[in-house]
Amino acid sequence: QGIHRRTVDLFGLGSSESNNEPLGKLDELDDDEESVDDGEYLAAKTTIGDEQTLVEIDDKKDDDPTDFHDSVMPALSSSDDIETSDSKQPRVPSNEEDFARTLADHYAKQQGAANQQFSFASLRRPPQNAKQSNELHKYLSFCLDIFMIVYAAGFVFSPTSILSASFDYMHKHLCINTKLSYVYWLFGKIGCTGNGFNRLLYYATHQYKYIANELVQAARPVISIDTLPNALQITLTNAMIKGLAAFVLFKGVPVPRLTIRQAVRFEMVGLPFATQLFFFAMITDYDKGIMLSGAIKLVGCLRRLYLATLESGAQVKFNADGAQHEAVNYTFLGWFFFEWGRVLGELKRFFELFTPEELRHLLEQSWKMRKALLTWPAGKLKDAPSLLSSVHILLAEWIFGKGNWENPLPDPPVANPRNIKQCYASDQYTSAQGLQGFRRIREDVDDIDANGGFGFIDVNTAVVGLLKDLEDNQLADGEADYKNVKSLEEYFRNSLGWMPFFDSQIMPVVVLRKPNLDIGGLILFRLLFLYTPFCFATFWNPQCTKVSLKRLRPMARTVMQCQWLLMVVTVLTTENHDLTFDVMDQPITDNFMFIWHIFAHWAIFLHIPAAVCALVFKQFLILSDNLFDSRHTTQLRDASFDSRLVGKQARVSRNFKTKKSSVRRFSTIHRYVACILSGARNRQELKTPVLRVIDMLKTDDPTDWLSTSSTYSTKNKRIESIKTEGLIQGALLGEIMEAFLEDRPNVGNPLANYSPSKEETDANSMALAKVALSGEWHTCQSTINYDGDESYDQRKAGNGFTPPAHGVKLIAHNWGEDRRYSFQGKDDTALQYAYFDKNKFVEKMVAPTIEGRTGKDTRKKNDKSNKGIMFSDYKMEQPLVPPKGRGKGARWARMGPTHQGITMFRLVWRKEGTEEQRKKELKKLLAENGFELD
Repeated sequence: QGIHRRTVDLFGLGSSESNNEPLGKLDELDDDEESVDDGEYLAAKTTIGDEQTLVEIDDKKDDDPTDFHDSVMPALSSSDDIETSDSKQPRVPSNEEDFARTLADHYAKQQGAANQQFSFASLRRPPQNAKQSNELHKYLSFCLDIFMIVYAAGFVFSPTSILSASFDYMHKHLCINTKLSYVYWLFGKIGCTGNGFNRLLYYATHQYKYIANELVQAARPVISIDTLPNALQITLTNAMIKGLAAFVLFKGVPVPRLTIRQAVRFEMVGLPFATQLFFFAMITDYDKGIMLSGAIKLVGCLRRLYLATLESGAQVKFNADGAQHEAVNYTFLGWFFFEWGRVLGELKRFFELFTPEELRHLLEQSWKMRKALLTWPAGKLKDAPSLLSSVHILLAEWIFGKGNWENPLPDPPVANPRNIKQCYASDQYTSAQGLQGFRRIREDVDDIDANGGFGFIDVNTAVVGLLKDLEDNQLADGEADYKNVKSLEEYFRNSLGWMPFFDSQIMPVVVLRKPNLDIGGLILFRLLFLYTPFCFATFWNPQCTKVSLKRLRPMARTVMQCQWLLMVVTVLTTENHDLTFDVMDQPITDNFMFIWHIFAHWAIFLHIPAAVCALVFKQFLILSDNLFDSRHTTQLRDASFDSRLVGKQARVSRNFKTKKSSVRRFSTIHRYVACILSGARNRQELKTPVLRVIDMLKTDDPTDWLSTSSTYSTKNKRIESIKTEGLIQGALLGEIMEAFLEDRPNVGNPLANYSPSKEETDANSMALAKVALSGEWHTCQSTINYDGDESYDQRKAGNGFTPPAHGVKLIAHNWGEDRRYSFQGKDDTALQYAYFDKNKFVEKMVAPTIEGRTGKDTRKKNDKSNKGIMFSDYKMEQPLVPPKGRGKGARWARMGPTHQGITMFRLVWRKEGTEEQRKKELKKLLAENGFELD
């Protein structure tokens, strides 16, 4: 800590312009949470385009997507078109210093006024040399290969399909108006987002206000990340982990041992160093001793790797524009080298303000540093990680030394916080606490005034803000003016006589001074360094989940301030320091600004959640342990998920249930069908995707690599769902239906369902009427049998089934031979065995059909003559099995089907009334349907 090395000033001082940014509280960051929930379909027409909603969203200042118009290079149409020749590329720089200077000059030229908000143009990489270009094209080939895996599996919707008019783009499966993650197409450009709904709102309030109500229909979901099936996701993740290794150039060198020179070299001949670090973190299995390993376990990282890779692959495949390949075409390294020169210049300017004799005296000695005064500690939840650390504490210990700091407000704002908001609720401090904090600051300043020294003091706006509420009786003599304090700087100057000495225009630090003390020939300096809170450098707001480019500038100024303070303290605590620092051969872990360039790159160009980026920043300040662990962070994904899966499918995998309906078994059926059909390039090619759709209808679960055939009823239900869902329309739907009819089995196919004649339906109605009238126990066939015997026409009750002999004991599948049953409801006093009675057997009907006849009648009146009588006033009961034990979870159970293929049942009247009333209503029901019982 505080290590310094000698070097030359690589880049000069540069020009500086003031932006008059105060030292006080910065603007609050946005709450742009990246949701991993699948969410519900949000009403497009009533949300996007609604004027009031747009005003409210605009007030939130949602995070910007990377500018669509800031493209770097033309997209490539296929891997065959990717050029790998060096012939027309700029030469590779001869050394790292030349490359660093190129980066800094490019940033300065593009950025314009140095202190203004960052622009994407200034962070774009300079024209690439031959090796960089070759590496980029290899990367794009890799992205295309990954994309084609999804394309071949049938989960890519081609945005410019010739069949565009045949799809409903307002349908929930074919728009991005949900909280899911998408690679999407909009007005000829391809982008990606972790939350489709939020992205549409951003466009509606910024770039496309004039057509806000058209955006939902205009944006096409090329890939819906969350709905990619498990098997496909695992294939993709494995392929990415394997393929990304080729782009990490520091294999075998532990990250903490890397120097800035090495990092610059890796970027000079490859992808941006910060992106290489991300790839390394994602492909390396977690190891406690390997820094940054195991990032696949962190919230948002795998999702963002999917989005970045598939977005680039889609841009190449569809030759589309957009904010192209931002993970590999942008870098903050130019900012680092440009601002490093300016920070070093500010360091020299500060020391040059002393007289030559004072400067000689300062540099000759090693001065002892007083305890630095920070601000206040954030609270800690009861279940917080045991080794959770704070950025501002880590920075303070690197700058001032371990334990050489304290907080004027020593306690958290809420003693036992119940949520994150309370941990940061500085408005809960009382004026009395503010007074004690201010007295601690005043004590430190008075001691320096009397005895000399260097004071390092946070501007403490939290403390100062509490003073105005003080009561007169809380103040001691000489403290009456405390209530009027506006800022520490103003108070020290106007009330205590400190004079301005140094004021930086590029970072929020001010130095005040009083004349030196001369105590018996011993010269003692009196300096006060005022700085903004260190936590502003990274994640300083509990509601911030994503850092936007427009909010990044004050963060950059804060980390530059920390770097400057570190160098000042290093100079003051080192004998005979010559004010030079060796930046190129410095370990990357020793330079706050270099570490921060990684933080910013991950946040802006990889779109990693802010809390994870802050964790990465802290990792470079704690080298003894891997912070991607539950002892250090809460930013870990649910351990019960397969780490190779993202979003909805990860939860489906964890909560997998085998019993699903024939349609729900493949819940993405409608989007899948649309994706398959959208790939047709012309009408002549349509036959192949249509036949693929028909094959999907016949496959039990098309997402399984080892597919099994579905039942014919599943195929029917799926085609009916496609017809009624409305996603596919017009002639295209007609072609699917025609292909479906052509693919139907022959009439004699034993897999076809049987449609009874009117006479058979009437006979069945009368049979059930007799069962209902008697109120007695009967039996029926449990299910339709099909044993492969093609002598039967179709699947229907009776085919392939022989009832048991009269008097045979019925043995239930679920309960075994020795189980007895209650035939009088939940009464275990008179349990009996069940026996088959041939005179009480209902032929030509199975149990599910009978139970269906007791449901609610929702049919139209003109349909009833062909569908049989509905006995909705009755319910189907079975003999009951008593529970084992008497515990809370013990329940009675139905007898269920038996080994003889028989189910025992009776029909019980649901209503209350006499037996005479029941029979009267039953006869009335039959009469209404043209029947009469003997």
